[in-house]
Amino acid sequence: MRARMLQDGNLPGGDAPTRRELLRRLELMSAARPLDVLLMERHGPQAGATKRRVTDWWRNAGIALRFRAPAWCGGGRFTIPVAAIHYDLSHQLLLDAEAFLSGVSPPAHAKQLYNDVFAMCRSPERRDLAPFPQHLDGQCRSHSFVPHQCLRQLALIELTESSYTDLPLDHGSLLGEVRRVRASEVSQCQVQSEVREAAVARLVQYGGHGDQAYANGRFLDLKEAPAQAGHGRGKGVENALAAHSAARRLVERLAAALQDKGIDMTCFQPNHFATLSVYYDKFLRTEVSNQMTGVRRSRMY
Repeated sequence: MRARMLQDGNLPGGDAPTRRELLRRLELMSAARPLDVLLMERHGPQAGATKRRVTDWWRNAGIALRFRAPAWCGGGRFTIPVAAIHYDLSHQLLLDAEAFLSGVSPPAHAKQLYNDVFAMCRSPERRDLAPFPQHLDGQCRSHSFVPHQCLRQLALIELTESSYTDLPLDHGSLLGEVRRVRASEVSQCQVQSEVREAAVARLVQYGGHGDQAYANGRFLDLKEAPAQAGHGRGKGVENALAAHSAARRLVERLAAALQDKGIDMTCFQPNHFATLSVYYDKFLRTEVSNQMTGVRRSRMY
C-alpha cells in the first residue's frame, strides 16, 4: 500500500487527507502504539488548545472511548481497548488510501431491501453469505456503530473463536471467514423449533460475552416488548431472563417472515440464523414507489 501511495493519484474531494498525511498514518499504523500516541489522532497531531475538532479519520473509524455496558451484561463503564482503537483506525486508513488511489469517493451507505435479503435466503447459490452485502457500501451504520463495525459484530455472532481485532481488515477476506465458518458449523437440531432455540441461546451468549460485552451487548441493543403493540420499542432489558425473551422475539420475527415468504428455514444452521435475525431487526428497508408521481421513496425501519 505504501508503494502505491508514493505513485501519482488524485484525491476525491477537497477535505480528503493529502498523500503526505496518508503516508504518515500508514507509518503510524504499521506497528502497535500506546494509547497516548493514538489519542493524538483524535484531534490531529498539530491540534492546539483551541483547535479541538475531531478528525475525519477518527470520526469515520467510529471510535468512542468510553461506554456503559447494558444492564443485563453487568452494567458499568468500559474503556475501549487500545487494540480496538488501532484496528478501527487501520480499517478506515485503508479505505481512505483506496479512495485516494482510485480518485473515487466512497458511495453513501444504505440499508438493504427486505426483498433483496429474502432473495439471498431463497437462493442456494447466495444464501451461504446472507445477509452480508457483497461490498462494504451495501452496509449502513447502527447508532454509534459505523458500517465496518456492524459487519464485524455480525460476523462475531458466528466466528465464536475470534475476537474483534482477530477479524480481517479487508471486506472480501471477512466474507471468506464467514463462509468458511458456516461451511463447518454442525448442529444436532432436527426441527425448526430447535434451530430457533439454538439461535436464541447463541445471541444471549454473544451479547453477554465477558470481554466483549461492552460492544456486543450494545450492538444487540435488546429491548423489552413495548407496553402496547405498534408503540415503538420498549426500554433496554435489565437481566438475563429479559434478554433471553428479547432475543427470542428477534428470532421469532425472522422465522415468521421467512414462513410468510415460503422460505425453508431448516437450510440455515443456528448461528447463521441468529445473525440473520439481528440483521432483519436492524438493517433492512422497504422501498415504496409513488405511482402517481413516478417518484421512488424509501421507508426506513
